[in-house]
Amino acid sequence: MKTKLVKLTNKYSDALMELLTPSITRWLEPISYPLKDKDKINWLNKMKKQKSFAIIVNNKVTGMIWFENFNRAKRCAEIGLFLGDEYRGKGYAKEAVKKVIGYGFEKLKLEKIVALTNNFNKHSQKLLKKNCFVLTKRIKRDYREKFSGRWCDVLIYEIKNRSKIKK
Repeated sequence: MKTKLVKLTNKYSDALMELLTPSITRWLEPISYPLKDKDKINWLNKMKKQKSFAIIVNNKVTGMIWFENFNRAKRCAEIGLFLGDEYRGKGYAKEAVKKVIGYGFEKLKLEKIVALTNNFNKHSQKLLKKNCFVLTKRIKRDYREKFSGRWCDVLIYEIKNRSKIKK
């Protein structure tokens, strides 16, 4: 499997728009529900201004991964990602997260990378654990899910730059 991360540009916008289905946008802020194209466009335009990458497999756009909420003083940033529904469960997300961790520690000189998910997103929890993230905090009943209205706990995972640790 050859997963590539390519800087997010307008070239990938149409393909990403198609991938932003309700099953994905339910977790992305500030995309509203019911889903509106203008909200997807605004969100993608915002993401182009950050460190964001299209996830490419076999010359197809399969999803997106990005850094946000940079804290330059603490050399820390949060990552987010999504894969199109038909690309899940094939290992693409695991490879993309691994590559973005390397980019964050090597190129951006981060000391810590954070990822947020919720107690219902078991696939995301499993993905983060496979990539050596550690659950560091749980915020109970932090927000309501857009579709169902059920209360969600926010789970905060972190990975620290091991090359900074002296042996």
